[in-house]
Amino acid sequence: MIATATNTVAATIQVGNRPYGVAVTPDGGKVYVANNEFFGSVSVIDTATDAVVGTITVGSLPIGVAVTPNGASVYIANEYDDTVSVIDASNDTVTATILVNSVPLGVAVSQDGTKVFVTSPRSGTVSVIDTASNIVVGTIRSSFPFGVAVTPDGSKIYATHEGSPDTVSVIDTASEAVIATINAGDSPVAFGKFIGGQPHRSSPIAVKESAVDQPQLADRMTEDISVAH
Repeated sequence: MIATATNTVAATIQVGNRPYGVAVTPDGGKVYVANNEFFGSVSVIDTATDAVVGTITVGSLPIGVAVTPNGASVYIANEYDDTVSVIDASNDTVTATILVNSVPLGVAVSQDGTKVFVTSPRSGTVSVIDTASNIVVGTIRSSFPFGVAVTPDGSKIYATHEGSPDTVSVIDTASEAVIATINAGDSPVAFGKFIGGQPHRSSPIAVKESAVDQPQLADRMTEDISVAH
């Protein structure tokens, strides 16, 4: 944990193996950390004590994490299972498991909390989940998407493409179609929430190169693995 006032490490918290995705509840009370291991889990941290207060079993190789704006639900992308786990934040239990396209990675929730967007680079798609029913209601074509974020007004989605073609797609949420493609540097990832939540501010898109070695992810991208659902 880093103190933003001094940019120094204030605490080190032991979680599960290979912690990757992280998200904070809107009230700042809890942090959810995806432990990217085969027998997947999510660590729940109490920010008042900086201690792990719970461990939730989810799908295999959980990676992306997003919390709904009202703090009620947490969505976890499980890259090996090709699923998204839905956690009820009031009691930290899994209430639904949603089948999405191959190798789900990034997760983002719309500002109004009605939709969740999940990137699947292997299938070249972004799945659209309706949060009221927790079912997939749309599929957007986007070449090798990884990171994903929604603008504060909910009108656009930005999805990074790690590897070829090293671009960022701009997706119109109304039509669920790619309306622009922006050239970026090598292997843009921008994993996590990379667009701010204040509608009156102009927030730049921070696209960065991944510094994490992901041999398991590379295997999933290149091998023809059959997963029984």
